[in-house]
Amino acid sequence: MLSDLELSRRTGISRPTISGKRTKFFQSGLLTREAYIDWQKICCELMSFYHVPIRHGHDREDLAKVYQAFRRVGAPLFTYMQPGEIFGAFLSTGYPELKSRLDQELRNLSSQGLITERPMVVIMPLNEIKSTKIDYAPMVADMLGIGREI
Repeated sequence: MLSDLELSRRTGISRPTISGKRTKFFQSGLLTREAYIDWQKICCELMSFYHVPIRHGHDREDLAKVYQAFRRVGAPLFTYMQPGEIFGAFLSTGYPELKSRLDQELRNLSSQGLITERPMVVIMPLNEIKSTKIDYAPMVADMLGIGREI
């Protein structure tokens, strides 16, 4: 994770503002800290991006249930939640395990009436794209519509 000073330099936002916002994000659970792991050393083969539209009229508990379901499918990289949808990315060790976990969680969410259509999932094999380190900041900035270079 970039330091507050580095974020300030890259974005032009003052360091105290970044510090305050980051603290609030951690306190509210919007951001979490997790250990950095070399996924290829533990045989990670797939990276999946997902977008889940959630049924109209949901509450925060419903959003949390969908979020937790996708955390159980694979090792989460990032998740962005907003009213009516969740999108993010996770890593998986292989396709058969990914498919069985995803199908199980989607059946559970459908039976609870939380989702009405199958989410969009894009699966990329890490070996084919020869990735050892990926900088997600530009992709996330583009998804969020942020105009500054990160």
